[in-house]
Amino acid sequence: MITLKDLQPVTPRGAIKEIADKSGVGYTEVTRMFKGLETKDTPKVLKVTKELLRDRGIMLDPAKFGENALQEA
Repeated sequence: MITLKDLQPVTPRGAIKEIADKSGVGYTEVTRMFKGLETKDTPKVLKVTKELLRDRGIMLDPAKFGENALQEA
């Protein structure tokens, strides 16, 4: 299963603020999630992150993340 910590290196600069705004989760908490913290809001933030990466056309390496890494959470 893909985690936010795995997606952190491919997440564009400034995207964490956008993810926090879209998910309704605080910026500080989202930052902690990208460092490995798991909370009840992690699935919501992961879903928003995948949507953002898909919308921006960011492709993930299938060898590292799997074939369907950006599918719906």
